[in-house]
Amino acid sequence: MVQNSIFQPVFAPSGEASGGKNMASAPIDITHLAQQTMNDAELQREVLLIFIDQLAAARREIPAAEGEDRTRLAHKLKGAARAVGAFALSDCAERLMLQPDDAQALKQLDGLADEASRFAQLLAG
Repeated sequence: MVQNSIFQPVFAPSGEASGGKNMASAPIDITHLAQQTMNDAELQREVLLIFIDQLAAARREIPAAEGEDRTRLAHKLKGAARAVGAFALSDCAERLMLQPDDAQALKQLDGLADEASRFAQLLAG
């Protein structure tokens, strides 16, 4: 386990907390997040809290947006998701960037954002 990280064994999500998935398929790659934050527990928590707020805003704004506005919002979410290691969410946001009218991508994005938000909340405590 990483020292000085919020990802101590006590805080590591169980199989149940991550939907029964192993950590490789968790909504957020905690190893990536730890590397991005130099294993600083307080910084990790702060980044996760910001990400949770960004997800809430994206889930409100993206469905209501159209065309270039949706593309811009999806691009913003793609970057935020990639920064914390929410790679499936980032990939879906990229798909929506390229095809802003894709109803299936929009639905998938909502589900992935929900999973990532719940997981981030769990990690942030």
